[in-house]
Amino acid sequence: MADRPGLYQEPDNYFTGGSSTASGASRRTLRGGRLDTALNAILVAEKDVAAALQKVEEMATAAQKVPRLMIKISVAAQITALEARLEALVEDLRWRKRIVGTPLTVEEILNPPEELEIGENPYKFDGDAEIVAAAKHQLAVEHGEITVIEIDSDEEEEDDNTPQATSGEVRSLCEKLEALCVGHGGSLELQTQLRQFRGALR
Repeated sequence: MADRPGLYQEPDNYFTGGSSTASGASRRTLRGGRLDTALNAILVAEKDVAAALQKVEEMATAAQKVPRLMIKISVAAQITALEARLEALVEDLRWRKRIVGTPLTVEEILNPPEELEIGENPYKFDGDAEIVAAAKHQLAVEHGEITVIEIDSDEEEEDDNTPQATSGEVRSLCEKLEALCVGHGGSLELQTQLRQFRGALR
């Protein structure tokens, strides 16, 4: 077999079942880069697994000591100029005493820490069926098929703070309403209902 770079050369007796000798002609050799070096080290060890593992560990340790390539992306000149301008404006405001306390850095101004905080997800679904139902409901609301009534939290608090009337006050109110119903002929049914309600309160 002719020698070609990057390919190993088989000994003449490799496929005939012959035993390999210690000479360089009988060993499979590799030519090329680091991969060839690693494979050559293993092939030279032949059936000695311990020697092959030791050689691989030595090469791995040596590879870890090789300095890694550091890629540094340069910042665009326009961004640098804008950041410098922003710093100058902040310094001007501080000099004019328009900033109370420690002024923010450019990073804090451009990326406020509050925006980095992820709040709780308002949507909590147990499965695909609930997601589909919620999507259909939202579409129905957008098309006007469903009217959503929003309750103001202030109104709820006012309702909670409303003082409760005592049973005596309710009975007195019913008596006054019954007296008013006497003057209106069409309110006989309301008067009867008020009397029954006042009797139930006793």
